Amino acid sequence: MREDIIRYLIDRDLLPRERVSNIMSTPVATIDAEEPVARARITMIRNGISKLSVMKGERPYGIIGMRDLTEKIYYAYFQIGTRRIGFYKIEEKILAVPVKEIVSPPAVSVETDDLVKK
Repeated sequence: MREDIIRYLIDRDLLPRERVSNIMSTPVATIDAEEPVARARITMIRNGISKLSVMKGERPYGIIGMRDLTEKIYYAYFQIGTRRIGFYKIEEKILAVPVKEIVSPPAVSVETDDLVKK
């Protein structure tokens, strides 16, 4: 997984000595914590990204990623089994809940002039 590769690079001091600003996407894509999960999914697909910063008002609240959505829907599928109609209803419920229900808090941030390793 992505995190395993990053951990491998960090442990071996193989990350480029670059500033965050040189590799980050701008502007930062965000979503409000009260928005539905469906909007988060659409935003990620439209922007070609896999994670969104979740905001509660003006403050960072956490991160939601495509993997979070996939895990929730995948888990629901195996809870329901072959009863497809039940699965679609659960998928619709997942997509309707506020992002804050499945976000991965807390939000951790760095400054744009920090090194990537930080």
